[in-house]
Amino acid sequence: MALVLKDRVKETTTTSGTGSITLLGAVQGYQGFSAIGEGNTTYYCIAGVAEWEVGIGTYSGGVLSRDTVLASSASGAKVGFSSGTKDVFCTYAADKSVTVDTLPVTTASNTDSPNNSVNVASLTAKVDTVSGDLALIPKGSGALLSRIPDGTSTGGDKRGLFAVDWQLSRSSSTQVASGLASSILSGSRNTSSGLYSAVAGGFTNTASGIYASVLGGTVNNATGSYSVTVGGQSNADLSSITHASIVGGYLNRVYGSYGVVVGGQSNNATVTGAVIVGGSNNAANGIYSFVSGGAYGTTRGITGMHIFSCLQCPNSGGSRCFASWTVSARCTDDKRNASCHAVELICRRIKQPVSAR
Repeated sequence: MALVLKDRVKETTTTSGTGSITLLGAVQGYQGFSAIGEGNTTYYCIAGVAEWEVGIGTYSGGVLSRDTVLASSASGAKVGFSSGTKDVFCTYAADKSVTVDTLPVTTASNTDSPNNSVNVASLTAKVDTVSGDLALIPKGSGALLSRIPDGTSTGGDKRGLFAVDWQLSRSSSTQVASGLASSILSGSRNTSSGLYSAVAGGFTNTASGIYASVLGGTVNNATGSYSVTVGGQSNADLSSITHASIVGGYLNRVYGSYGVVVGGQSNNATVTGAVIVGGSNNAANGIYSFVSGGAYGTTRGITGMHIFSCLQCPNSGGSRCFASWTVSARCTDDKRNASCHAVELICRRIKQPVSAR
């Protein structure tokens, strides 16, 4: 059912009372209500000698129902029409009319270069002050979006309550801001399905965890609660963890809560609180362990271990280590507790170094 308006639609009726109107055919020079279309609604006016009614009605099979009365000679109520012939015609109800002068915005279009091939339509706030805000306000818990949901890749699936989705293109109907208060601000083929999740942009990114965020890049996933991925490519965490962070890089993974990977490639922070900063193919697999770049470094599952990978070790005699060197701290004064004041860094080989060439 749609609201349809047509020009020069006029018929007559002899129906009396407050019921639906049986139409008797088009007046000469006019078209009949069949132009409105079967099952569609329209604004109507029924006019007798001293009785009249304006409202919204539905046309079906030569009958016009009187669904909603907008104004009438009976103080806005349905009129109990007297016998006799009355005119019935399409009108533009004053209560439903919109004119340019009453709109709080100014509309415009621009076809000048560089907009001559892709023209621009604009809305400008029309207010009395020097500056004026322009607000688009959904009703109730509705979403703010740039496409009408249609269940296809064109409009996408229905958005979540209070969601914001400005994404203009997608390859699947599910690539929308479907979570409660979720958002997609730009980009293409992104998905924000977690509650209060957000994707700022990029391509084929997914924020599915609660409060999870992806800030650009491509094929990144923030699946854990409170997790964040900042750019890069093909980075991901686990849905079962929380507070994971990945900052750029490629193919980096965080599998432990509170884990962090900053840049590099194919680095894996696999347990709680593990951190890797740069490098390639490093593994921080000890709780709260740390890998400072390099390649193929591992904390060997030791809690709190801090390693420098693929660096020249001070004790290596000029050899360059292609595996990993661990750095541990030993207290050098008489205290063996948290108040130790002086420490000695001890470098140990994990694998035999290869002499520099």
